Amino acid sequence: MTHQLSEADMAKIVIRDLSADTLQQLHTQAKSRKISVEELASTLLSQSVRAARPLEDADVERVMELVKDLADPEIMAGAWH
Repeated sequence: MTHQLSEADMAKIVIRDLSADTLQQLHTQAKSRKISVEELASTLLSQSVRAARPLEDADVERVMELVKDLADPEIMAGAWH
């Protein structure tokens, strides 16, 4: 069962111990996108969670199709020249 959060359920998240470099990169990216750092962080977290879905057979098949040439000695012989 999936619980749907409403706007009122949304919590603020505190992220501690970010390096100064990471924080600066967040500010730079947010500024270039003309959004707040909070909105950027929310977007990045949402994308990360969606990307972390379970691996499916179709995912494996796509990867196998992409790397099939790695098993071909003739193709690989020319890869390092």
